[in-house]
Amino acid sequence: MWCPDWTSFKIVFAESLLRLRLKSVRAFDGAKILLTEERWKHIVLRHPELENKLFQVLDAVANPDEVYVDQTGAFHALKRLHGEVSETTS
Repeated sequence: MWCPDWTSFKIVFAESLLRLRLKSVRAFDGAKILLTEERWKHIVLRHPELENKLFQVLDAVANPDEVYVDQTGAFHALKRLHGEVSETTS
């Protein structure tokens, strides 16, 4: 009869959970935001310029300069990055 190695299983499972959850932050409105690896990959796929700016993105969520609500009711937190050039700036 096969007997699983529960210690190894727990270690692998814990490592998997750590990979899934990158960071958490309190948003401007007090809500706890969990950023998973999957969501971060989605963000970077649509906005490759943010790839090396994880902590700046989290700061924008926690301390935005501006917040607006779109037509679907989703919040958008905006942060001005001083000293950086935007792709939309001419």
